[in-house]
Amino acid sequence: LGTSVNYFVYNWSSGASTGSITVNTDGTYTVTVTNIWGCTGVASQDVVVNQNPALTITPSGPVIFCQGGSVTLDAGPWTSYRWSTGGTSENILVNETNQYYVTVTDANGCTGSAGLTVMVNFNPTPVITPNGYIQICQGGSVSLDSGPYASYIWSPGGASTESLTINTGGTYRVTVTDYHGCTGVTSQDVAVYPLPTPEITQSGPGIV
Repeated sequence: LGTSVNYFVYNWSSGASTGSITVNTDGTYTVTVTNIWGCTGVASQDVVVNQNPALTITPSGPVIFCQGGSVTLDAGPWTSYRWSTGGTSENILVNETNQYYVTVTDANGCTGSAGLTVMVNFNPTPVITPNGYIQICQGGSVSLDSGPYASYIWSPGGASTESLTINTGGTYRVTVTDYHGCTGVTSQDVAVYPLPTPEITQSGPGIV
């Protein structure tokens, strides 16, 4: 704040005695000036300091989720937006691990910023390991092991164990869930061959 004309003496209500002052708080600022003839005059100016936006990013759901999921981040109602992704709307949809930031501007031209971290857990990629051959003879068996996870569902059958003993041919599928709640699927073909049924053919009399 300052006067448009230079004077001999300045007395501001803030205690300053300079021709101009810098202010950063609300209030009414008054200056009493004295010219070279000892005459005085008074002027006042109201100053309003607008607060910067205090925003919070609101997610539409959990910010830690499994691969293939997503979450919408909402910055709230402001005049304009600038996201770290380049987005310029109130909401953005994200599906990758990252720290997401937004700077908003309100109707007074004041700005504020906020950030939020999103974590995407990879889905498990189970591998079935047989304890022997996956081509077996009738009457034999093979154990299929899907590895260490939190839970399992085998198909067909619905077994919920890490390993499954097989004695019939077919395709066996397992859905595993890890400790983050993320799932993965794999399958294994098993072939069961019938036992041979030999026949003895007599080439001559049965008694010699």
